[in-house]
Amino acid sequence: MAKSVEGEQRARQFDEVSPKVCSSSKPSCPYCGSTDIIHKGHRKNKAGPVQLFKCKSCGRRFSESRTKIRRLPPGIAEEYLLEFKSLKAVLANKDLGISKTTLHRRIIEEAKNSPDWDELSKVMKEQSGWGFVMGIDTSGLKIRGKNYVYLHIADAASHDPLAYAVCEKEDVATVEPILLRLRNLGYRPRIVVTDLAPELTASIRRVFPCAIIQGCVFHLLRRLNKKLPTKKTVRKVGREKVSLWLKVKDLIKCACISKDKETRQHFLDELKCLKLDEKARNVVNLFLADLKYYHTMDEDEFKDFKTNILYNNTCERHIGLIKDLKSSMKGFKSLDSARNIIKLFWFHKRMLSKNEEDAPVHDLREKEGAFGYYAPLTFYYGRTNLGMLSKASGIPRELLNKTALKMGLTIIGDYAFDKTQLNDIQNSLLKTGEKSLKAIMQEIGCDQPTTEELLRMFGFRVHYSSFDPSHMTVSFAGPE
Repeated sequence: MAKSVEGEQRARQFDEVSPKVCSSSKPSCPYCGSTDIIHKGHRKNKAGPVQLFKCKSCGRRFSESRTKIRRLPPGIAEEYLLEFKSLKAVLANKDLGISKTTLHRRIIEEAKNSPDWDELSKVMKEQSGWGFVMGIDTSGLKIRGKNYVYLHIADAASHDPLAYAVCEKEDVATVEPILLRLRNLGYRPRIVVTDLAPELTASIRRVFPCAIIQGCVFHLLRRLNKKLPTKKTVRKVGREKVSLWLKVKDLIKCACISKDKETRQHFLDELKCLKLDEKARNVVNLFLADLKYYHTMDEDEFKDFKTNILYNNTCERHIGLIKDLKSSMKGFKSLDSARNIIKLFWFHKRMLSKNEEDAPVHDLREKEGAFGYYAPLTFYYGRTNLGMLSKASGIPRELLNKTALKMGLTIIGDYAFDKTQLNDIQNSLLKTGEKSLKAIMQEIGCDQPTTEELLRMFGFRVHYSSFDPSHMTVSFAGPE
């Protein structure tokens, strides 16, 4: 009951500043919410003829009277989207006295009448604490076997979803009008974080020519791992190549989050000194071509921010929420109903954050000086060279160690490993017979002290016949 009262209060609060969108005069499908319907003759009743329709999206037929539905009690649609896993769960916990089909039809109707993002952003403008660091990203979305694109834009400081749309294409002609609508609301970002997709960067330059474009480091690392896979590829490409690729990825990572241009140049010089194979050379050349989009933390617009400004993780999390909605099929039965459900979902999420007593901190700027940067180690996929990361970012090693331990990583030597990476290393070692320490160092991509500590942890023994790692053999000694 309390939830319903809260939902009613939030809806009333929004009504005070912006009226709800009126229903279209054209009836929508009561089953899927689509407006792509056709007339299908009449049915004779005692009261007279009744107009019949057919939905081209779901194929269902319905009469005009079926489109006239009663409203749900306040808060039911919100609880369905944000708490319950299914319509069945709602009916099991709420005494509504209606069928599952009727409940779904009424939720779709409520979603259809919910405000779109630009109306809601007008309301949120004065209260959200926008920091004007914008994230923009897209993701594929399949509805009834057809591929669509979900576009999401968020303010990184306030975590407020600024704009969201299900689009049929991902091109400048689709993205630019959405950015223009956002600009007309008075939102003009200083920094835009994106994955550097051509249609996004072109649209940003045209609509926000004064904004600085920052390449998302998370997306870059994902591309690096796809182009230069170093997990379970030793037998395919060889140990030396895997070792080289690990080195290339580490240097590119550090160049992206460098505290100043001098530090970045150090890592770029190391990168240029490597003897690269064709695959690694193509990756490095592509990175160098995009280097202008990866800014150092000493630049005027960046020097007062934390390092998490380099990641578009707010958009990633928001898109994940829509993916969860899609996986539970909450109204994603047609393009129209998917768009309406997404509108209703973000309406409730944004109004919920607007009414929270403990509002989130809206300022990304660092208050405690240059050493307060937070390093999102989870984006470094398995293992992180803490020494290189500290040198690149200027974050003290002690702070990096505390962050890694807090995130559940294991620190061995200069590296932080997650559980998956440690299990992969252990399984790889157990499958092979006796080998040299140098070969294992190449396979793992770590220095000699870290490799020896890892081996001891897994129950292996190093046989020293000389000080050259090529002549040090490793065998399994078993648990002590």
